[in-house]
Amino acid sequence: MEIIIAGCQTVLSIVLLYAAYTKTRWPAALVAALRGSSLPAAVIPPLTILLPALEIGLALALLTSPPALLPWTTGSVTGMLLLFTVWIAWVYARRLPLACGCFGAVEPMVSGITLLRNIGLLLLSGAGTMLATRTPGLSLGLPIWWTALVSVGGAALAALHSRRWLCAVQ
Repeated sequence: MEIIIAGCQTVLSIVLLYAAYTKTRWPAALVAALRGSSLPAAVIPPLTILLPALEIGLALALLTSPPALLPWTTGSVTGMLLLFTVWIAWVYARRLPLACGCFGAVEPMVSGITLLRNIGLLLLSGAGTMLATRTPGLSLGLPIWWTALVSVGGAALAALHSRRWLCAVQ
């Protein structure tokens, strides 16, 4: 069981880190997806900063969480993936011509494959959450304060990078 939860942690961390990297590398793709969703213009700049920061923070937390914190961390990832998946399903059901912005400029238009990919990630994260309540998973043996420091630090760096890009285009 420990190898399965460690696999869930690793795969989800890699996906979240890659998604955050591409959002900070090509933020225009995320902005286009958010604008195409008819979101109020006022929420687009904060989301452009917060989404990659959240992804990096959660990815680092998945890798550094002690066993007592891991169910909460994986549960948070599951909640975030649920929100993303609902948004993708909404875009797909309305046949909006949008790329999801999940993986920056390399992402194709939202399709059934995009939705299935997110459902798969959601199921993986949900399984990881269930297993984390019973199994210690991958743990570096670090204290909770270290997890908080690493996660918040990574999120802050992503937010600063995204904010710098926003300031340059405004």
